[in-house]
Formats: sequence, structure tokens, C-alpha cells
Amino acid sequence: MKRGSHSDSTERGHGDEPDDDTGARIDFAALKPGVTKRFPSYLERYCTQKFHLVPPPGDSTGAPCEDQWVCQHSNKLVLVGVAQTHAIFAQKGAAGAARNIAAIDWTSSSSGADRQNMKVTGKGGRKGGVWVNPDSVLCTVTMDDGSTYRLRACIKGVLVEVNPRLVGEAGCVLLQQKAATEGYLAVIRPKFEEARTCTTALATREEYCSVRGVPLDS
Repeated sequence: MKRGSHSDSTERGHGDEPDDDTGARIDFAALKPGVTKRFPSYLERYCTQKFHLVPPPGDSTGAPCEDQWVCQHSNKLVLVGVAQTHAIFAQKGAAGAARNIAAIDWTSSSSGADRQNMKVTGKGGRKGGVWVNPDSVLCTVTMDDGSTYRLRACIKGVLVEVNPRLVGEAGCVLLQQKAATEGYLAVIRPKFEEARTCTTALATREEYCSVRGVPLDS
């Protein structure tokens, strides 16, 4: 028998192309004209997302919203970022004028070291990483109206990396425009024995959306 003359049952037809690198296939028959189907992002597919809510639900002090998100990957490393409801994304400040992020300061309040200059080595950042607690300040954001906000670690663990792209003017723009993805703040490695429980006290996406009035599919 000649090579290639037999039927290969694993060969794909033109209508069986996967929609992404996971191999999941698009059900074209289920797509209706004029309707755009939103496919899950990388973080939604491979990470469990939780939210650190500040102020907490039920708070009536009128404190500014400083919510942050936390995404734990299947490898147990945790990404920390800024939620869309955080006050730094409010289009207008207290004076009613439009505002933007002017600076991001990565100086540690305890040691005075610049977190952007951390030298972390070893698997999972086992050497050179900095121990952080949920309230540890990762960086301070200054708005062009002079207001400042401290962005925190949200969980306990070893700070493996801070986003190297969040520096200078370009970093400010990245955080302002892509805080949910490329503008993440840091990577944290929880203790092995705490990896499964380090985010249990945080709000689920459903709880976050319900409390803050955010559409679930936003």
C-alpha cells in the first residue's frame, strides 16, 4: 500500500478548526448572526480569580474603593492586580477634573529598596524573594491631581516578581489601560502548605460583581 493512501481518522476538516490553543472547538451552529460570542481569556481558563474588597461589603464610611484582584494559576503562583472598580480608574477626581496615573513608585516602605531591582533566582523565586503579608504595600500610585493610592499584596507569600513594564510614563499608561491583563502588579508564591487556602478569605467574582454592581461578563 502506498504511503498516505489510507484514511487518517485524526485529520481535521476545514470546519473543525480549534478556536484557541486549548483545542476547544467552536460550535458554529450555535452562533447566531449578529451575536458575538466572548471566549474566556487566558486568566479565566487557567486561573482562579478572587477579589480583595476595600472597603468591605456593608461599609458606610464613604471611603474610596480600592479593590484589587488576585488570580491563582494551576501551578499555585498568584498574580496580583488592580480591579476595574479601584478609585485610580475614576475618570474624575475630587475636584471634578479628569485625571490619569502620573507615577508608580516601587520603593519599599520598610527597607527603602526599589522592588523593581529585586534579584530573584531559583525555581519559583526561592532565593532573593521578599516575604509579604496581605497588607504589605507593593507600590504607590500617584495621580496627576496629586492623590495617592497604595496597592497591596492581598495575600501572604514570597514576592517573586513585580511587573517590569510598570515603570515610567509607559508603565503608567499600561496600568491605566490594561490593569486586568498585561498591567498586573506582581507574582507571589504562597507557602506550599498554604497554597490551597491563601485566597479563601477573598471574594469570588460573583460576589465581587454583586457587591460592586459590575456585570458578571465584563
